[in-house]
Amino acid sequence: MEAALEKNSQVRLCVPCVTVETLTEACALLSGSRFKGFEACQVSAARAETVGSHHLMKAQNPVFLVSARGAGADAEELAEVGTLAESPVGEDPSTEGKPSVEVVSLANCNAAGGEGGAR
Repeated sequence: MEAALEKNSQVRLCVPCVTVETLTEACALLSGSRFKGFEACQVSAARAETVGSHHLMKAQNPVFLVSARGAGADAEELAEVGTLAESPVGEDPSTEGKPSVEVVSLANCNAAGGEGGAR
C-alpha cells in the first residue's frame, strides 16, 4: 500500500475481503484521513448442483470489495484538471503512466498490521 501511495498519491486501492477481520481492517484503513471516496460492496456467487432433474444454486462464501482513493489531491484539485474522483479507471489524464488501481492484500500489508496468511 505504501509503495502504491508513493508512486501515485491519488491511487485507488481495492481490498478483497473474505473474512470479517479483513473487512474490519480494510474499512478502518481506507476510511481514514489518508483516503477519500470510500466505497464497499459485497459480491456473492453460487454454483449449480444437480439435484435429480433440477439444478440447485448453492451459495458460495461472499466477498467484500473495499476501495478508496488516496487523499493526495482533494476534489477541487481534481475538478481543476477536468477529472473527478468518480471518473472511470484509466481515463484520468493527470495520472498517465501511474497505477490507477492497486489491489492490496492486507495479509501482506505492514501498515495494517497484517501478519500473513489467508484472510
